[in-house]
Amino acid sequence: MERAIRLTGSPRLLVAVLLIVVVAALYFARDLLIPVSLASLLCFVLAPVATALEHRVGRVASVMVVVACACCVLGGTSYMVVAQVNELAAQLPTYRENIQAKIESLRGGALEMATVALGELENELQDPRVTEPSAGGVEVATDATDASPLPSVQLVAPRASPLMGMLSAFAPMLKPLGTGGVVIVLMTFLLLERRSLRDRWISLMEHEALGVTTQALGDASRHLSRFLLMQAAINGVHGLCVGIAMLALGVPNYMLWGVLSFLLRFVPYLGPMLAAAMPILLSLAVFDDWSQPMLVLAFFVAIELISNNLLEPWLYGSSAGMSPLAVVLTATFWTWLWGVPGLVLATPVTIYVVVLSRYVPDLRFLAVMLSDEPPLSVGRRVYQRLSARDHEGALELAEKACAGERSQFVIHDRIVLPALAMAEIDAHRGSIDPRRAAFLRQSIEEIAGELREGAASLTDEPATTCPESASTDRATIVDDPSEAPIDRSDTVPVVFCAAAGEGGDALVAALLVHLLAASGVRCAVAPFLVAGAGLGDSAALGENDIVCISALPPLALANARKACRQLRAAHPGVRIVVGLWTEDGPLERAAARLGGAVGHTDLRVVTTFVGARAALAELKSSVGSAHIGV
Repeated sequence: MERAIRLTGSPRLLVAVLLIVVVAALYFARDLLIPVSLASLLCFVLAPVATALEHRVGRVASVMVVVACACCVLGGTSYMVVAQVNELAAQLPTYRENIQAKIESLRGGALEMATVALGELENELQDPRVTEPSAGGVEVATDATDASPLPSVQLVAPRASPLMGMLSAFAPMLKPLGTGGVVIVLMTFLLLERRSLRDRWISLMEHEALGVTTQALGDASRHLSRFLLMQAAINGVHGLCVGIAMLALGVPNYMLWGVLSFLLRFVPYLGPMLAAAMPILLSLAVFDDWSQPMLVLAFFVAIELISNNLLEPWLYGSSAGMSPLAVVLTATFWTWLWGVPGLVLATPVTIYVVVLSRYVPDLRFLAVMLSDEPPLSVGRRVYQRLSARDHEGALELAEKACAGERSQFVIHDRIVLPALAMAEIDAHRGSIDPRRAAFLRQSIEEIAGELREGAASLTDEPATTCPESASTDRATIVDDPSEAPIDRSDTVPVVFCAAAGEGGDALVAALLVHLLAASGVRCAVAPFLVAGAGLGDSAALGENDIVCISALPPLALANARKACRQLRAAHPGVRIVVGLWTEDGPLERAAARLGGAVGHTDLRVVTTFVGARAALAELKSSVGSAHIGV
């Protein structure tokens, strides 16, 4: 099953060159791409509404209705904002006395002293006398005030005609109006052809990648639509609260401040500050004292704290999927690239890019650098600490990660197995020597033991109700299963945990025995299978017994396949659970290579301790034994 969109034959250098070319194209073609991006953004917002209406009135009619409503809303909002601004501009001269009074109140004290000191310093630095060289080379001081001034020249512009005056007055509005018209036209056609455009993008991919391409585009669209919807909801609530608060506090033009708060919050970082600064400055001009402006300032501080720490985490959730640093960096990048429109489009465009990059291995670095997902899993971070010989730091990190988790199977899956798998991969590559690999395995085993002891000491429940914290005296580690001191029964099977290879495989088998024994399972650690002197040559394996083969990457499948062949050669009907720990490939293919199929009566393939517990419970229940404890 294809799980990624691959850029065929794309080395890292080629990817870097392509990124540089894309950035250059975005910069030089910004006059064309900005309207297209704005239209696409509005299309993502309006597409769900158009889809809901399409089943009732048809595709064309639904798009026309949605576009008409959007234009009415935008036009009405623009008209209201312009009217409110004109009204505010007409009222500003009446607030001149309050402004002058507040400026006079600020004068005096330390501020006045600093102003006087700066003025005196400036007078000392300015010398009205300048020196001029004489004919004999001696400098003669002259007074600059005696120099005769040069005659001034005034340029008088020709009187403009009324038509030219009208054109010059409307000239600044032509470009925004033209851009707005282009955006509306593009948005209409994008809504009409949204399904066709998606199919055309998908058709550009290879046949094997059709499914993952469809999933990637759908995932990116859902993330972006959800983010825009939640952002509009939060901004709407914020703007409504601002308008009501400004009305209650007596700040003029309260509708203007509510609408501007709604609109400006779509601009990251800079927008909320501008939305709060304007009514605060107006309150300083309107009110005679300082109490009302301080109340306005306190309101904006309170509502920003509530919005940033309560509403946004609750409503956004994982819709944005970007780290705070990524938001700042992308806002800076897109502002440099496209100016103010880039600042508005920065977050939505980056969200779309981050989601798509998760499906393209060559662009995976973008998802790692920009998304809010942890760059390293807990197991990898523990292994990194151990590689730096920070055993205490690794233990502290593991304990913090598993705080509140009661299942030792889950804890081992999250922390122990990934760390051991990385140690085995590094040892196989030659990145670490055998002594270093043995040290890492021992350290991981000690951390696993301390995690088990910590879980047993923290619980207040008795061992009978918390089987994972029970004693492990039923776990028997032997060199030959024929000599295992296990209470044999025809109806109660014994689970033999066997290592498919050297090193970490044996350690994982021993850890699994401890966990199973704590859950009430009769089990034992079996010898090394691939060496040829283990269960494959032994007659001690009972009719109902189960063998769990432990295999870590990178040679997990090859070693497990060899172990299964040895077992089946000596015991054709043996039931086997193969643990291909931390593998993420399709289990159907692995089971086929091991000589069985997923769900086969005598073979199970698992990748985690939790999966191994479930598979063993299923196999044991088939012979009427007790279910494995949780």
